[in-house]
Amino acid sequence: MLVLFAHLCGTMYFLPTSFAIAFGDLGNFGVRIFFVISGFLITSLLLNEYKNTGQISLYNFYMRRLLRIFPAFYFFIAFLALWSFYRFIELNTNDLWFAVTYMSNYHRNGSWYVGHLWSLAVEEQFYILWPLVLVLGGPTKGKIFIVLAVLLGPAFRIIAWKYFPNWRGFSGKTFPTIFDAIATGCLLAYVRIYLHQYKGYLKFQRSYFFALIPLLAIFGLMTSTKFYGISSHLRESAINIAIALCIDRAVSISDGFVSHILNSKLFEKIGILSYSLYLWQQIFLNRNSTHWVARFPINIILTVLAAILSYKLIEVRFLKQKNRYR
Repeated sequence: MLVLFAHLCGTMYFLPTSFAIAFGDLGNFGVRIFFVISGFLITSLLLNEYKNTGQISLYNFYMRRLLRIFPAFYFFIAFLALWSFYRFIELNTNDLWFAVTYMSNYHRNGSWYVGHLWSLAVEEQFYILWPLVLVLGGPTKGKIFIVLAVLLGPAFRIIAWKYFPNWRGFSGKTFPTIFDAIATGCLLAYVRIYLHQYKGYLKFQRSYFFALIPLLAIFGLMTSTKFYGISSHLRESAINIAIALCIDRAVSISDGFVSHILNSKLFEKIGILSYSLYLWQQIFLNRNSTHWVARFPINIILTVLAAILSYKLIEVRFLKQKNRYR
C-alpha cells in the first residue's frame, strides 16, 4: 500500500515536486516491509508443516505459489504486450523478456510499466531456493542458512557498491543486495518461537516502549543524511530488523491498536486486492504520463477497478484450487 500511495502522490499535480520525491522513498520502504512480512509468513507456514507432518512437500509448496502468483502476473504481462502492440504504451522485447522470466531485477533500463516487477522477481528467486534448503537440510540447517543470509546481505551490498559502480543506481534490486530483507522475516519465524517462551519478553513486548524503539529507529535511519557508502548498506540491515520487531508485536498482540486496524473490514478487503493493486497501479499511477488515465483522481479509481476485475476474473478461479495442495 505504501508503494501505491507513493506513486499516487507523484501524480497529484498540486503537490510540490520535492514532496512527491520524498514519498518515492516511502515506496521503497513499503517493498522492504513486504519482503520481511513475506519471509515471516512463508517460513512460519513451512515450519508448521514440518512440525505437523515431519516433512515439507515441495510439490505442494510450488503449486500453491504458482496458483497464487502466476495467473494474475501473466495476465498483466499479456495485457501490457497487447497495449504495446497497439501503441498505447512503449515496451520493447527486453522489457517483456525480463518480465516473463522473473528477471526484472536485472533489467536496469526497463520501461516504467514493468519497473515494479523487480520485487516479485526477487521474491520468486528466493522461494525457489529457500524451501529446497529446508527440505534438504531440515529446519536446523535452514536456520544456519538464514542467519548466514542475514549476515551476508550487507556484505554483498558493500561488494556491489565498491566493485560494481555501474550498478550502484540499481543496488537494492539485484538478488544479492536485497534478499536479506526476506531472510530477516524468515529469521523472525525462527526466533519468535524461542523468544515467546520467556514471560519477560512477552511482558516487555506489550509495552509502548517496545513499540516505540523500532519505530524511532526506522524514522531516524531513513531520515538521517549521515549514512553514505558502507554505512548506508549496514543501515538497510538495521531497518530490516526494526521492521521485524514491529511485525512480531503486531501479530502477537491481538487486542492491540494495530491489530484492530489490520483486522478491520477495510484492511481485509485491501489485503485481498493487494496483489492485483500492486500489479495494475503501475499503469495508472505514472507521474511522467500526460494521458488522462494517469490523472488524479481518475487514476486511483481505474487502479481499484482494474484490481477488482483482476481478482474476480483471474485470481479467484485459481485460488480455489490451492486447497488441493495443503
